Parts: sequence; structure tokens; C-alpha cells
Amino acid sequence: MKIFKYLFLLLIIIIIGGSLYIATIDDKFDFKATVITSIPQEVAFTEINNLENWKKWNPLQTEDPTIQFSLPEKTIGKNANISWDSEKFGEGNITTLETLPYTSITQEITYKAVASNPTQKMYWIFEEKKEKNAIKISWGIKGKLSFLEKIYLIINNENHPEKQLKPHLEKGLANLINKIEKEMQAYDIHIDGVTKHGGGFYMYN
Repeated sequence: MKIFKYLFLLLIIIIIGGSLYIATIDDKFDFKATVITSIPQEVAFTEINNLENWKKWNPLQTEDPTIQFSLPEKTIGKNANISWDSEKFGEGNITTLETLPYTSITQEITYKAVASNPTQKMYWIFEEKKEKNAIKISWGIKGKLSFLEKIYLIINNENHPEKQLKPHLEKGLANLINKIEKEMQAYDIHIDGVTKHGGGFYMYN
């Protein structure tokens, strides 16, 4: 009987030690994909700020042709929303929380199929580069790992959100740039600047 007692105590020690180790693992994550492009900053921001456009370059679309997107009446700016239903990726939605014209967009992404911590922050940053007519677009995600997710991470490091999601961000940026460049070539768009009138922002040639 003593051996069972010792085995039980050993199991308790392993569980406590394992829990303490898992608790020391950093639960925060913040990663992003970036691209340098000559696309005008205003054009890139406007394309991304309108969630209706996401159906044409979103990486989920190219990886699962069966995906269905749903859009409410508001698709631009704060409180705009887009949701999807996919056989491969499940259900989810993105809501725009805040926009700073031509500089940044802050959003919230929710994966309905994920039981723990299904909501994460998503962000876009638009920066001018010293190179003439060049900007850097950054698309990132940040959030926190649940205790269960940290256990999965110990079992398989490939479960980390950065390894699972960053390739989608990189592919989405490539799709985005390709779409805008094709449209600019087709319509021969040239933008010299932006001016502000009483009704909002206008682009002028």
C-alpha cells in the first residue's frame, strides 16, 4: 500500500510543479507581418478600412473557397463589422474599434469555435518611409494565452498563435498589394495629395 501512497504523492508533486512551470510561461503575444510598398498611404488605408473589400483579398478566401462572408449595413470606420462561416476555419467576425485616418486601424477578431480566449486585438499601422513614395504597412495580432493554450504550447510549439496565424497575415498582405496594384494599373490612378473640406476627406489629382 505504501507504494501507492508514494506514487500518489509523486503525482501531486508533478502536478504542482507542472502548474508552477506553466504559470511562468509568458501568456502575452504580439506579432505582425509587414510589407513595403509604393501604393499611396491614403489608398491602402481606404481599402482596408472598408471591410466589404476584405472579401477580395482576405487569406481565408483563398484557402477555403466555400467560406461565406456576411456584412451589415456599416462596413467602413468605427463599429464596422464582417463575419464569416467556413468549413475549414469555423465561424468568426472582425469589428473595427478605432481608426486614425491614414495612420492606424484597431480591430477585434473573434473565433467562435475557440472555447478559451476567443477574442484578440488586431491592428494595422501605416508608416511613411524615407524612400520616395514608399510606405510600410504592418498587420498584427496581440492577445493572451489561456492556461490550457500554454499546456498545448508545451506539448507542441507549433500551437503558438504566431506560428499558426502569421503566415495568414503575410499571405493577406500579398493579396492586398496585388489587388490594389492591379486596380491602379487598370484605372491609371495618380494621387498627389489629400485635402480636407467640411464634409470629410477628398483625394485630388
